[in-house]
Amino acid sequence: MGRAKNEYGLTPQQEAFCQYVVDAYGNNPKGILVKAYQMAYNCKSDAKIDNHYSKASNLAKHGKVRARINQLREEQARLLTISRDELISEDVELLRIDPLDLWILDAKTNRWRMRYIHEIPKKIRSLLKFEVKGSKLVPIIDRDAAKKRLIDLLGYASAKDVNISGTIGTKNVIRIGFDDDDEN
Repeated sequence: MGRAKNEYGLTPQQEAFCQYVVDAYGNNPKGILVKAYQMAYNCKSDAKIDNHYSKASNLAKHGKVRARINQLREEQARLLTISRDELISEDVELLRIDPLDLWILDAKTNRWRMRYIHEIPKKIRSLLKFEVKGSKLVPIIDRDAAKKRLIDLLGYASAKDVNISGTIGTKNVIRIGFDDDDEN
């Protein structure tokens, strides 16, 4: 019996290899292939690099593997078209939603009721999450999640402290806002 394969005709290790190749950073193709192969196949990093490169190179040339890598790269390129500004503006819009936009004065009963989903403007509806409560679908405005995403995207949650350590006899210097003619 053969090894289990996914919908692309790849084994779990081959799929992992493809994912690692596409997600890798750097401009050294040999290094990327070797690292992806080592991670996907759980290889020891102290083995001969040339041996891993040979296996990784052959694997990358395999038709289904090559097709999957290309498919993942296309998906990644499509996702990258969503800009940071779009993500920020979507969260800002979510924070600015007036909860009263989700309610309406019912003309028949002359009482306030939550709008039906089709009555919520599409722009607002696309920003909301919906939760099933009993037999009803209830819109949720997740302001806390939007705030957290904004804080992360804008870098407000980044580390404020910098820890520098080195060996004895070395000089570690961080200079911010210094003049060119300033002495050390």
